[in-house]
Amino acid sequence: MEALSFSLAVLTLLAVPGPTNTLLAASGAALGWRRSLPLLLAEISGYILSISLLMAVLGPIIAAQPVLCAGLKLAAGGWIAWCGWRMWRQSAQTLAVLAVPVGFRQVFLTTLTNPKAVIFALAVFPPIPLAQQGPTLALFSLITIVVGASWIMLGALLARAVAPRRVQAMAALALGLFAVTLGAQAATSLVATPTISDMPR
Repeated sequence: MEALSFSLAVLTLLAVPGPTNTLLAASGAALGWRRSLPLLLAEISGYILSISLLMAVLGPIIAAQPVLCAGLKLAAGGWIAWCGWRMWRQSAQTLAVLAVPVGFRQVFLTTLTNPKAVIFALAVFPPIPLAQQGPTLALFSLITIVVGASWIMLGALLARAVAPRRVQAMAALALGLFAVTLGAQAATSLVATPTISDMPR
């Protein structure tokens, strides 16, 4: 069940339009689906390096202060809800992608600094030591390949003037549901966190 909820969370966040996805779609529009596939390695490398560094540096702090984790989840839920609202408003419009060549280094550096990595590292990945995250990182990489390839394909289709309006509307609804889930998890964590009055004297 935890693997399923993790997969859904990763799938939803990765599907959100952002700098990395924009580059992948742009490459798909400019070079086509097959010639853009090597960029997926750049995306995976950027995410794994960023997530690993964040978990190693900030992970112990979050583990010692559960309230910070709950606050981060609330902030993440708010950001996701805003993205979903924006996508819903734009679902009746055509998504435009610039057909310009995109390089491996560009995708890697863009993903390395992608704000989504912070949410993945501190709110989505299980709160266990980095050394034990191997299976989770493998699952994350697999989902990243699927979603990234889909964005490349989307760019290739957009080059043929295909407007994914219905897909945007469905993605907006999915983001809304995920935002509610994060908010509920954060509220549960806050309720379960002992207060000063609950501490033994």
